Order: sequence, then C-alpha cells, then structure tokens
Amino acid sequence: ENTVQGCSSRFGCDTEAQSDTEMPGKGIRSSWRTGVRSVRRMLSAQQKNPTKTRKQVFEELNLADKAAALEVKLTNSEITLLAKRAGAHQELHVTRQKFIAYSRNQLDKEMEREAFLTAIEEPAAENSTLGKWILPVIGFIGTASYAIAGTQVAGDAGMNVIGCTFVGCLSSLGGGTLNSILFGYAKNGVPFAKDPRNLMVALVSSVTTFVCWPIICRALAEERLKTIQETAQAKSWWRPAAEHVGLVRKDGISKSDFLLACEEDAFYNKVRKALKGVARSKGLRTAKPTPEQLFSLIDVDNNGYLDLDEIQKLVLLEHNGSVTRYTIDTVALSTSSVHGAACAISRGLHPVVCCVSGVTACFGGILRDLICNRDVALGTQSFAASTAAGATVYVGLREAALRGYALPLNLRVLCGAATTVLVRVLDYSQD
Repeated sequence: ENTVQGCSSRFGCDTEAQSDTEMPGKGIRSSWRTGVRSVRRMLSAQQKNPTKTRKQVFEELNLADKAAALEVKLTNSEITLLAKRAGAHQELHVTRQKFIAYSRNQLDKEMEREAFLTAIEEPAAENSTLGKWILPVIGFIGTASYAIAGTQVAGDAGMNVIGCTFVGCLSSLGGGTLNSILFGYAKNGVPFAKDPRNLMVALVSSVTTFVCWPIICRALAEERLKTIQETAQAKSWWRPAAEHVGLVRKDGISKSDFLLACEEDAFYNKVRKALKGVARSKGLRTAKPTPEQLFSLIDVDNNGYLDLDEIQKLVLLEHNGSVTRYTIDTVALSTSSVHGAACAISRGLHPVVCCVSGVTACFGGILRDLICNRDVALGTQSFAASTAAGATVYVGLREAALRGYALPLNLRVLCGAATTVLVRVLDYSQD
C-alpha cells in the first residue's frame, strides 16, 4: 500500500491529500481509481520484467545508427564529440535519457537566445511613439520607393500591368527576402509572408505607378512640346506668320524648331544627357553630338517631325537620369541601408555582417535591372558605397550604445539615413 500511495502521489493521485471531500463527484473518484489500477499493473509488470519497463529511457543509443536513421551524415570524430557532449561512457553509445536531456538543453539555449534578441532596440522604442514606429515606417517608405522605381523601369521596358507589378514587388521585397534567408530568419516563412503589410504596400505602389505614370508622362510631353514651340517662336520672326497660314504643324516639332530650341544651352545639355545611352547604342561615340544628330536619334520614323509619342519617349529618357529618379532611388537606398542593418542587429549577428546587410538589401534593385535588361546599378551611381556607408554609421552607433555612449534610436536612424543621402549627393554633384 505504501508503494501504491507513493506512485499514485507521483502521478498526481495522492490518496491522503485528495480525499473524497476535496474531489466531489463520481467521475473524479473513478479517474482516481483508474490511475491506481494503472500503477498497480505497472508495478506487477516491473516485478515480472524489471529491466523492460525502463528500457526506452535507459537503453544505450547508438548515435551512428540514429544519425543514419535521421539522414544526418556525420564522421566518426563528429559522432564521438557529440557523444562526449551528451555524457557518454563509451565512444559511440549514450543512454537515451542523457541524449534527450542534452537535446533539450540545446533547445533551451536557443529559445533563451531568441528571447534576448526580441529586446534589441525595444527599450528605446517604448519611450516614445516616434521611436516605436520609426523602423517600421522607414521600412514601408523604402518598400514604396523601390516599387515605384521598379514599376517605372518595367514600364519603360514595355511590360504590361502584370509584369510591372511583378518587377515592382521583386524590386522592393527582393533585398529583404535575401537578407532573411542569409540571416536564418526564414524558418517559418520570409518576412512578407509572415507580415503581408510590406507586400500590400508594394502591390499598391506598383499598380498605382503603372496607372498614373503614363498619364504624368503624357502631360509632361505636352508641356515639353509647348515649351519648344514657344522657344522657336521667340527666336524666329517669321514663325507666327507661318502658323497663321498653316505652314507649321501645331501637333509636332519640326527639325528647324528643334534646332532653334537647341540654341539654348540648358535644353541642349538636357537632351544630350538623356540621349547618351541611345547614342552609344547607335554607335555615336562623340561627347557632344550636333543638334541634327540628336534630332535624328529622336525622330524614329524619319519623317522630319517629332510627334507627341516621340517627345514622350524623350521625356522618359530624361526622367531616367533626372533629379526625380535619383531622389526616389536615394530615398529607397537610405531607408533600406538602415532597415537592413537593423534587421541584422536584431538577429545578434557580427557588426561586419550587419554592415554588409545594408548592401545586400539592394538585391531587389539588381534583379530589377537584370530582368529589364539594364545596366546593373550596384556598381554605379554610388549604390553600394552609399548603402554601406549608411549601414556602417548605424552599426557603429549601435556598438557605441553597447559601450555606454548611447544615442536615442531616432537619432541613430537619422544619422545612418543622412549618411547614405550625403554620399549620394556628393556623387551626383561630381557627375
């Protein structure tokens, strides 16, 4: 009876502590009796075969056979090392109990480390609303900027709405997806699959850009047509009379009007810079092509007039190297450099790896250029240099905070992003 009481107490069925008054109800008493019977049957079986009941716990486990069963390929030295860590008495054998305890210890360490990692950057974020939202917000801004730029490039390549949306999403989410895989953060899915807000931002930005960007380009082309005509009219005394009698087309630009507009240095330099890539593809290597050569590059149908569609293509080419496109790319780079470094820091990675993460965050832009058959921008326009600089400043300030020289999270984010912008501005001014 003492043995039964002890075993029943071990299984939560203490006969003295749990009386009928403490366990009212026939069902609870029945469960208690069933537990006592199970204990008695176990003791009876142990008396018949005392080594069999605890065999699964204390039997010796051959680690080589177990590794083969789990399809894990280990050398003999690796198996020996694992056995020693698990407390084996023999070279390749360890009791199942010790091996399970060793496995649980490893899992406990990993869970404890994950718990500590969740606290990174959180104390500062709790002090203010801005600190709480600044990292997610810059992530959304970077996603939208990359999606807009990617959709514009895909539209210039002649893709439809599906292709433009795909390139926009790939451009905005590709860098973060690569970083999550490299950092081991994709065990339960990549970030945009676990939290689809970034995916929704990318989809909305891409579709909106696909719909609105052609309308904007058309309006800019009409404005450019009107500007060139007004410039030619101001430089030619006979043009008003020619327009009055119908000798000059109002829906296009003649070659003479274009040559008159090119007399303005600002207009000529802008057109020359926009057509630089087209001239190179046509074999025109001169640094300063003549206005006649520029007109022939724009006049695709060679009819002597530039219609609105041809002027719209010129506007698109001008936008590719414009301050607007450069600004959009700069905003995307400044946010991705800081956000990529912050994600790497949140995984507890080495500072050098965290700095490199700012560069790998640009992977989506690389895929965009490859799909759209453009020159890869990573090695040009200070893409790699600016993102690496911004990530390095952010990581450096984080390391200073770990050593007691702490700045608020808001200032660290702004310093990292400002460094990226500064490098981009210096590169643009030199160009």
